[in-house]
Amino acid sequence: MGAPPVNEWIFMPIDAAIVFVAEEAKVGGLLQRALIHIEKGRPLLDLAAKHLRAENEIKTAEPIQRLMQADSIQEQWAKELRETDYAFLNAHSLVAIWGALEACIEDIVIAILARDSAAIAPVSAAGVRVDFNKLSLPLEEENLRTLYRKIEDFVRVKYDVVQTQENVLNLFGLSAACPEHKDALLSANALRNVIVHRRGLID
Repeated sequence: MGAPPVNEWIFMPIDAAIVFVAEEAKVGGLLQRALIHIEKGRPLLDLAAKHLRAENEIKTAEPIQRLMQADSIQEQWAKELRETDYAFLNAHSLVAIWGALEACIEDIVIAILARDSAAIAPVSAAGVRVDFNKLSLPLEEENLRTLYRKIEDFVRVKYDVVQTQENVLNLFGLSAACPEHKDALLSANALRNVIVHRRGLID
């Protein structure tokens, strides 16, 4: 008996999320290295400018000199970021990565609803109110995303975004339970909410 067919399209949102997270990590690392160079790089720039002037490369040395003249405030900013262990950069990364995770789950559900007309059955059976009079058929992306919001609201568990997302996927026969990581995910979401909604202020 052969293996069941694999619907590769369902993996596309997952692939996109993984690529985004990897790129975010790479950019974060590059930014930290760049900030170190900004804070500590003045002696090297000064040496380069002196060498170019000695070689009569005045036009080439001038941009380096202008860079150093404008660099003092940037050096201070870089120093302040380093002293916070790059907390501001890490906050940006957390918000972006959490957004990628939520978008991944939403896009998976949208893909299922768009490609499988029978997928609406378990949604209706679960009790989600779907007013097709207000949703033009066939469902276009805007309507699919409206439906997704209804599904998410219906299965929402207050103060538990992880269980909410698991409930969304379970409705379509998918499982993404990760009990060993749940506390970390809840903490990450709580921190993300503080960053986005409370300007980083905790009571």
